[in-house]
Amino acid sequence: MDNTKINALWQNLKNDQNNGNFPVTIFNGYTKTSDHGTVIGLFNKDGKVINELTGVGFIIFDQTVFYALGGGQISDTGYLKQGTNLIPVYDLNKQIFKKVYVHLVDTGTVTIKINDVLEQEINTTRRNNLTKNHTAQHILSYTIEKFVNDGELTDSVLIKEESFLLAMNKTDNWLDVLLQARDKIITTFINHDIARIEHQMPIAEARALHLAHPSFEYDPIVRVVEFPAATIDLCGGTHVNNLNEISYFEIWDCWVDKKKVRMESSTNQVATVHYFSTWANNKIMELQQLLDRIKKIDPQFSYQLPVLTTPTTFVEKIALENKIKIIEQELTEISKEKNKLLIQKVNELEIEPIIEPISNNLNLVSFTVNDEILTLDLMRIKLNKFFQDYQNSLIYFNNPVLKYAYISFTKVNSVNFNLNQYFQANKTALNLTGGGTPFFLNITYQDNLDHFMETLLLEIKKS
Repeated sequence: MDNTKINALWQNLKNDQNNGNFPVTIFNGYTKTSDHGTVIGLFNKDGKVINELTGVGFIIFDQTVFYALGGGQISDTGYLKQGTNLIPVYDLNKQIFKKVYVHLVDTGTVTIKINDVLEQEINTTRRNNLTKNHTAQHILSYTIEKFVNDGELTDSVLIKEESFLLAMNKTDNWLDVLLQARDKIITTFINHDIARIEHQMPIAEARALHLAHPSFEYDPIVRVVEFPAATIDLCGGTHVNNLNEISYFEIWDCWVDKKKVRMESSTNQVATVHYFSTWANNKIMELQQLLDRIKKIDPQFSYQLPVLTTPTTFVEKIALENKIKIIEQELTEISKEKNKLLIQKVNELEIEPIIEPISNNLNLVSFTVNDEILTLDLMRIKLNKFFQDYQNSLIYFNNPVLKYAYISFTKVNSVNFNLNQYFQANKTALNLTGGGTPFFLNITYQDNLDHFMETLLLEIKKS
């Protein structure tokens, strides 16, 4: 089930005004990955309360092991079991009914009823990845705030399976801050024997210790997660038991967004290798496309791109990014110079038109160039001049090499004929693509435009 459908289904549930009241769900997912729960609420896919569910809908249990989106950590997925039947759980929500965990499911042909007892089993691979990333996010936040950035707060957290997102206020030395934080996490915290400690703490005490966000609302008693010397924070999410369970950490990317520096990081080495490989391949492809554009202007141009090795760390990525920027700047300057010369060539180009009468008050003015470099965008400079030089005309510009054409009435003409309407009615039969307005057409073709132009001129004469 894709995210668009999932979001639409949640909206259905939010929109319904008669959902009923349910007790707070007991969450057992901190210590268990499987359990059972009794069905105490059912909704169909339209968000209506029902007593039996078959197909897509929502289930509320008295207790659950499935984590629901909160604290930036996305929801668990997994399965419910009724005998031998497996029912996929796609998402959860605990905001629609405060602290009531609603499970989005598809029972298929299985019917679920109120008071049914179902087994619950989360996707443990996904949970483990989320748990490691969530713990690493806390360590990165704490390291930035306490060790390398003079108490500057981080925010905008999103914990995903492959990576996590974080933001901090922009400072002059923000990149140095990230690099120092990265180094400290890798050398001092992850893969080290630092056990998790949990506290149940009155919110007043948490505020006194500056653990609570000043503008957030909290329960009277809050859960505090601590890895001594590495992080301490309020959190309802899932975390590893010991930092030696996290064997890998790397920053993927960072970028400036207004007054924020946003970063993406991961504890998933496989996902990181894939990310760096995809990033490097895309950058190389962009350079090749820039080079191809230059060669299209000047087929004789010779330039060999250097070998660019895929980075394996954030530090290597920064170095490669700087190298790529230098190459991009060089090729961009070359491209600008080549374009100047090309525009000069277009301006100096002499094209003799063929002028033929279509009717007593309209001429056909035809221009043809056979050139693989002179695209329509370049020729618009010339076409604008043609419109000034000719009136009461149909301008027909054709480049048989690139197989494109431009057809347009001049501004001054006495013909009432819709070019685009005629084109749309005939393009499929003639294997043409393009379009335009009642007054002009941009066309690309496979063979030639002879037949199209013959029939077009006949129709214009009739009008």
